[in-house]
Amino acid sequence: MAFSSRKPSGQGRSPRQLRPLLATLLGLVWLVAGTAVLLGLEQVWRRSEPILFLNRALRNFTDGLTVLVTAVLQLSAAALFAALALLGLVLLVGGVIRLLRLLIMLRPRRRRHRFSESLVDDGSRRRR
Repeated sequence: MAFSSRKPSGQGRSPRQLRPLLATLLGLVWLVAGTAVLLGLEQVWRRSEPILFLNRALRNFTDGLTVLVTAVLQLSAAALFAALALLGLVLLVGGVIRLLRLLIMLRPRRRRHRFSESLVDDGSRRRR
């Protein structure tokens, strides 16, 4: 009977009657908690120097941005250096290959038709 929708009469208030009371109580708790947080922050703010705090925070922020920009620039320079080294190697290998092709093309070729003539030859070379 714990989950039945009907409650015996005289056992307290219905859920509909408790909702406004719970909402009011919850609103008051939130109001007190928000006030306590803001008062605590105000006390911390009074005991510290707010201008110095903001100054320090901005300085740390700009130092961090400076370090970040420097790191990005250094990585970009390293990537550019690696790309130029790779380009140099590709050009070097390409130049060697082209020169080797040129040497092979310009090299005097042996006449290979002599061998084919000897197969067709009637044997006149053997007589010598």
